[in-house]
Amino acid sequence: MFDTLSPYRLDKIFDICRSLTDEDCKQRLGSARRHFNRIKNKRTGFNLPRNGKLLTPEEYVKIWLNGEIFHDNIDDVEFLASFNPAILDIYKFEFLSFVSKMLNVIRYVAHEVKNAKQNGWFQF
Repeated sequence: MFDTLSPYRLDKIFDICRSLTDEDCKQRLGSARRHFNRIKNKRTGFNLPRNGKLLTPEEYVKIWLNGEIFHDNIDDVEFLASFNPAILDIYKFEFLSFVSKMLNVIRYVAHEVKNAKQNGWFQF
């Protein structure tokens, strides 16, 4: 089962970046972390309930990966199969939108970390 998304390892990278000596870079990465957390948790106009609870984008992604991509969680497979194709298209859009936003954050953080490393701003 796909339970932990690789981008969430960004939390560990953000923690490491607290040791930066350049305050501007540290502030930019702090802003990126706040944006990252909003992406994971902010509900969009598409409010899909499961077991009486509205899902977050993070939960959408886990269900989509486990139920549609890998087919390794029978509950997720059955949950997705319970919707008509139009709803599934919206679900797929939510998934792709989330992935796109996360990739933008990852690219930005990679650029900042590379810059910090090149300038010797890490203090361990």
